[in-house]
Amino acid sequence: MEIHMLHLDVEMKVDGYKDIMYAMRKIFGEKKIRAAIADAANRAAQGIGTDAKRMIRDRWGLKPAYVMERFKVNKATAGQTHIEATAIFHGKPIPLIDLAPTPSSVTSKRPKSGIKVKGLSNAKFQHAFIARMESGHIGVFQKITPGKKRPRLPIGEMFSLSLPQMIYDKKGGGEIRETLRKNSGERFETRFLQQIERMRKEREENERLYLCGSGFCVQALHYRGYFVALIFILYLSRWSIRGAL
Repeated sequence: MEIHMLHLDVEMKVDGYKDIMYAMRKIFGEKKIRAAIADAANRAAQGIGTDAKRMIRDRWGLKPAYVMERFKVNKATAGQTHIEATAIFHGKPIPLIDLAPTPSSVTSKRPKSGIKVKGLSNAKFQHAFIARMESGHIGVFQKITPGKKRPRLPIGEMFSLSLPQMIYDKKGGGEIRETLRKNSGERFETRFLQQIERMRKEREENERLYLCGSGFCVQALHYRGYFVALIFILYLSRWSIRGAL
């Protein structure tokens, strides 16, 4: 059975913000800015999985654990030429038994009303039934017409879309993919601005030096390795004289 994959990339589009990015690189340095971009991209990509498991559960009835077992993130790093994180969903077509069918357990007779599947908008399968195979596997089955490829199989298990198809395909919930893209962009922006604010505070704190004596402190500013100290020195002289008195 074919395995489907869906890649959602998270990256920073700098077009239209080149002047701003240039200024931030000058202030904080290229290395720190690239690290902030990678961190924000990774946070946004991880958030795609968090959002997806909730929306897939609400739309299709799949358990969150099922979604997360088929989700991974290729993380961004500051050393990448083009910084991006990739959220990947993979999986085979999903058995109907995993989409909250009613009834949900094996019955001695085929239900007269067939099987209703919550994950398929309560669609009904009139001739379907739930059975346990000799291997112990339980699934939703229906009779199939024997053909050249499967002449000995009187019944076949029923499947739905794969997880990537549920997210991407318009019939399977294309709105989910668009919501994931929108939320990841917002999450990226929020995290990136948080990182910039953190660096600003760190820089501000590193540029403040204090000399203390006689119960009070004098503040000096430090800029690119040099003391802005003219007024500071004059103030210290006055303070020293007063201390001597």
